[in-house]
Amino acid sequence: NSEYDDRENRKVERLINTAKFRYKAFMEEIDFDSSRGVDKNLINRLEFCDFIKNKQNILVCGSTGVGKSFIATAIGYKACMMGYKVMYFNINKLFSKLKMAKADGSYIKEINKIE
Repeated sequence: NSEYDDRENRKVERLINTAKFRYKAFMEEIDFDSSRGVDKNLINRLEFCDFIKNKQNILVCGSTGVGKSFIATAIGYKACMMGYKVMYFNINKLFSKLKMAKADGSYIKEINKIE
């Protein structure tokens, strides 16, 4: 019914806002041009978010400008739409945040929050 849909839409919206993505990105928008070296089969498998169910991590790496942030954001958006909690970090900012947390004694709290 519409009340259920409305509740689900608000939940997804809340998950997306909490994730703190830098911009919107969707799996359907990923460019698989061969010059970028993006493995289409791998991306299609990641879309089901089985790695989350299996408690696995993914690292998106590659050369500058290949779309790592876009791919990570698209996967994160998909996970939010499936009801998963997501946190988006630039790795440098994450390490800085954890370093500061160690200094002020909130490291364990931050790790638990990320976990």
